[in-house]
Amino acid sequence: MSSTILRVTDGGTRLSLGEDTKLVAGYVAQAQAIADGLGDVVDQAAVQADRAEAAAVIVEGAVDTITNLEASLSRAQTDSFGPAVLVSGSPLGLEAVLFDAPSARDQEVASFRIMAARTGTFRVWRDKVSGGNFTSIAVYTFEATVVGLNEFILGPGELPFLAGEYLRVESANLLVNSSGSPADPAFWDASNQNSGTLGTYFDLPNVRMEVHFTLRAYERVVTGDAFLALEGRVDVLDGGGAGSDLLRAEEYAHHIIYGQSLSLGHGATVIDTVAQPHALKSQAGVRAQDGGADPAANWATLAPLLESWNGHDGETVATGHAVMLRQLYLSETGVDLAAVSRRQLYSAPGRDDSEIVQISKGTESFTRLATDIQRAKIATIAASRSYAPQSFLWLQGESDESGQTPPATYKAAFRQLVSDAQDEARTATGDASLILPAITYQASTFRASGRTYPAIALAQLEMSADDNILAAAATYFLPYSDAFHLTGVGSRWLGAYMGLAFYRWVVEGAKPEPLAMASVKVSGNTLLVRYNLAAGRKLAFDTTTVPIQDNYGFSVVNDSGVEQTIGVPRLVDPAEGILAIQCPSAPVAGWKVRYAHKGNTSRGLGNLRDDQGDSLIFEPAGINKPLHNWAFIDEAVLS
Repeated sequence: MSSTILRVTDGGTRLSLGEDTKLVAGYVAQAQAIADGLGDVVDQAAVQADRAEAAAVIVEGAVDTITNLEASLSRAQTDSFGPAVLVSGSPLGLEAVLFDAPSARDQEVASFRIMAARTGTFRVWRDKVSGGNFTSIAVYTFEATVVGLNEFILGPGELPFLAGEYLRVESANLLVNSSGSPADPAFWDASNQNSGTLGTYFDLPNVRMEVHFTLRAYERVVTGDAFLALEGRVDVLDGGGAGSDLLRAEEYAHHIIYGQSLSLGHGATVIDTVAQPHALKSQAGVRAQDGGADPAANWATLAPLLESWNGHDGETVATGHAVMLRQLYLSETGVDLAAVSRRQLYSAPGRDDSEIVQISKGTESFTRLATDIQRAKIATIAASRSYAPQSFLWLQGESDESGQTPPATYKAAFRQLVSDAQDEARTATGDASLILPAITYQASTFRASGRTYPAIALAQLEMSADDNILAAAATYFLPYSDAFHLTGVGSRWLGAYMGLAFYRWVVEGAKPEPLAMASVKVSGNTLLVRYNLAAGRKLAFDTTTVPIQDNYGFSVVNDSGVEQTIGVPRLVDPAEGILAIQCPSAPVAGWKVRYAHKGNTSRGLGNLRDDQGDSLIFEPAGINKPLHNWAFIDEAVLS
């Protein structure tokens, strides 16, 4: 049985009043606020207790899983995969031997053997379940050279068998053993071997068809820490996890980069001269339209991912995204994406200097997006691989900030645009249940448009609460080439944040939250602001990456909108995400705490972040950038 432990640390040893008795009132107020916070924790304890029993069941099951995993990984190197069942008249469309348990992780077939009824070609399929039915991902053909036992040895990558997939073997060319014994070849019956009569064997208790697979798994050492990490994710497991629904099983996963000029890499110097071995683009480029007006020619073949300069557009977020995924898979699972058949495919069909209405469905730009999906599928099939759109990467908002699009209008338009892009993805795959996760940034250049209030930036943050939308990163801390556009390093760095968000959300199944204000409480003249800090992180003020801002970027206005004179914010409990702001009088309902509404002439700026980047560095041998979570441009209203 799991239990919830509430641990209260005595704060007295952390306070040193000294001789200045004027501090006493402040500490008392702070203590009262902490007490209030503890009251909230106690209230939540009852809710957590309700979930404890269900969580205990999950954890107990996890104990068995972790206990057996190391042995299972070892057995996977040599043992048969199974069990198998005979399938007739099924959605598969033919009689077959189906291995009725899906693969639990990415692996590949090392060898297999069959008892063939005749010489010649037979087929092996990789299948997935979609909408309750089996659909084929890929088919492979093999030649049986003798009647009876045929064995095939496969090299790395020849027949991948990825997580969630099933293996199926055409049964019309297999011998049936009516005794169920594999030991005596005399029992293998070569009669009645056609798709119309196989069903006569289904009622016999000992029917056997010999299909023996040996799998090559990507082995990973399992330690006690694996279980500790799992315990920390009980909430995710209890909620079912989104990753199993969002992560596609197809070999070529298409990430559509869409929006205005930042989506195209405007002004961003290209960094690499060598292509990425695990990622793809159209032969014409990440911006397939760079190749000319003929989409068929632009998408005639696929090529390894390498950014290009067209005179004004260069490094997109594609390479940063792809490199981040490879880095995370290798460090966290031991799998090198360059060594497996699955590939990340990127295209950027956007349009520069555009409000959202100018790139929505019915426009030339959206037609180009739909064409990219259709042509990417055709090119993938030509490469004998399976295809699906995997994510929608959104980089836009500056033009709507400049044009003063109402936030409600913007949010409705973006949600509709995501839905329309998802419809295109569903049409391409034939999967009416496909969800296309949208990963966005938060535009920060509202001041370059002469605006003092970041209406669109706040709308983007708000939409991150939608089930299918995630704001991956603020952008004000990145390097810019001008008032609106990122440098090549900035674009690549932003791509890494989007790749990290994709991995945590879609691959692992735990949707992260943007670093934003979770609550604001009053204690006398002090505002105590709590951030939704991830477990194990601490808040910090960074005046190196971003030059120090007045009050670290924080401001307070009263219920009439008049800005208040405040003290410099203090981190009173960085590990709990709490900072304090001293006000000239006791704040009341309607007062607002703002972050990064001020800054330089182009962007809202602030100095608050967490410390994730102390341990997570993007491309240590490349651009070498820390992946701290920076606080989003934000506003919280005191209620």
